[in-house]
Amino acid sequence: MRFLLPVFLFLVSSGLRAQPNVVVFLTDDQGWGDLSMNGNTNLSTPNLDSLAKDGASFERFFVCPVCSPTRAEFLTGRHH
Repeated sequence: MRFLLPVFLFLVSSGLRAQPNVVVFLTDDQGWGDLSMNGNTNLSTPNLDSLAKDGASFERFFVCPVCSPTRAEFLTGRHH
């Protein structure tokens, strides 16, 4: 019985912790300058601009020049 109480309390408390919400937009054939938040005046992307302003935006990253390897690396977690 002494063993079950700490385990029960741990399980209950771990379920009460708020988990972060993470949304990743993985687009195909989109360059850095294709969004209005990066200075493109030919199109308007207000929703993506708002998400970038209120959330996280990655400015230094490495991708393959074609989309398939990047997508496979993201989905599997393996890269070279």
